[in-house]
Amino acid sequence: MENLDAITSDLYETIDVYEKNPILTFSMYDLYMIFDILEKGSLFLIYLDQRRQCLLEKKTHTSTELDYLSTFLIRDLVFDKKHGFEESFDMISLANVSTDIDNYYLCGKKKPVRKVAVGTNIFLKQINDCDGKIGFTIEKEFLSASIKTQKDVLNKIQKLQKQATKGKSNVLSFIFDSNVMGISVICCKNNLYIPNELEIN
Repeated sequence: MENLDAITSDLYETIDVYEKNPILTFSMYDLYMIFDILEKGSLFLIYLDQRRQCLLEKKTHTSTELDYLSTFLIRDLVFDKKHGFEESFDMISLANVSTDIDNYYLCGKKKPVRKVAVGTNIFLKQINDCDGKIGFTIEKEFLSASIKTQKDVLNKIQKLQKQATKGKSNVLSFIFDSNVMGISVICCKNNLYIPNELEIN
């Protein structure tokens, strides 16, 4: 998987929209592996968002797309305090981080997956079962959040669910790390009908 960013480097000087819409270039083989590994459409969109941000910041460098993908699976392509980086860097070099993906394709080992907080997949399945269209949007935002944020939200929902079994109804509202979307979760013992809202009991 080659890093093809250099192919479009000349275009950056001639296209006005680059500062807001950087051009990502993938080979067909790159795309096959990205789709195969990520599986979820929401993860693919998150990956594109983070790769675009890498191009905009011009700090992250690697010789292969595979290193970008592997880093995304391990810890995201976001290098800030929310994601465990206490210091800022002028340049970040990614190299030799794709062992798990190599072992998957070459040795038949287990497919590597992106790390998420425990309980995330069950939570997202419940949302998608309620409403697939809204669920996809929430899934993308939730998976974009740091693992710490995911854990905090899931722990609070679990506490509300326990209170709901005792007959107490509660509402939890939170904003994702992106600050562009939030969600309210209603936990109650009996089903409620709430027009134009996603209901989770």
